[in-house]
Amino acid sequence: SGTSAPGATGETGRAVSTESAWLEPFLPPVRMAHRYRRIDDRMIRHEAPGCAVSLLMDEEGLVVDYPGLWERVTLR
Repeated sequence: SGTSAPGATGETGRAVSTESAWLEPFLPPVRMAHRYRRIDDRMIRHEAPGCAVSLLMDEEGLVVDYPGLWERVTLR
């Protein structure tokens, strides 16, 4: 189970904008704008302040590779 990435469904080129809160201990939350654009069946483009990266998704729209941060592994 999991949550699909924003923009994971729909036609290629479709963009979705959303906001999140960046949380740091002892500091007030900071609002951060995000934009996701579908590149093809398995890739979306994520853009936020100071960040622009293409994310690989599985067939269900779940992100499996976030370059420079993490990659999904399969346990055997």
